[in-house]
Amino acid sequence: MFLGCDHFYSLAVVTKYPIIWYTTDPVERYRKEDYVQAIDVFLQKYKDAQQSDYVDCATEKKDNKPCYVDLKLLEDCTADGYHYTNSSLCFFLKLNRQKHWKPVFFKREQDLPDEMSQSMMDHILASSNKDVVYVECLGQNYWDNEHMGKITYYPKQGFDGAYFPYGGESGYLAPLVAVKMDEVTTGIVIHIKCTVWAKNIETRLNHFHLKVFVDNTLPY
Repeated sequence: MFLGCDHFYSLAVVTKYPIIWYTTDPVERYRKEDYVQAIDVFLQKYKDAQQSDYVDCATEKKDNKPCYVDLKLLEDCTADGYHYTNSSLCFFLKLNRQKHWKPVFFKREQDLPDEMSQSMMDHILASSNKDVVYVECLGQNYWDNEHMGKITYYPKQGFDGAYFPYGGESGYLAPLVAVKMDEVTTGIVIHIKCTVWAKNIETRLNHFHLKVFVDNTLPY
């Protein structure tokens, strides 16, 4: 249950196909428990990682050790059930790794591209630490945004620059961004576009599309 792409800059979300679809009826085929089990499998290597074999890249130099990814920082999205309820869910994003690639960050207002949303611009300019590969997930149109509910990102709205570059370290764990959706409108398909932002990521490679459908139709 994973979505992946050949392009390095694409994001990977925990689902086999670019749709998260489950029903609120526990006896139906498409159950939220199936996504919970898939996330269990996806996160197992992070849970198994021994912190002593890694470095906290937020406070230490990487040297030859990989960065530790602390799942506790993903808060609600790593609680029991990964926040899957009848109107909420979490999904996880990661960047496909490329050896020695180092992002060039957006730091100045004059560098922000025209195609970036105003909300993303405002967030970047207000951030005290701008060494971040930023992420934003929005509805593909106004109607989708109306039904997405509240979006929260953990541990922050992007990938901390301290995790880059990847140098081929043994035991490497890709950094994660968890996206939590609350109060999702049920019974309709919601089209979402997630975009990742750094100055040296081509716009043709910096996004992917996802559909979310929480089916509230119960059998007669």
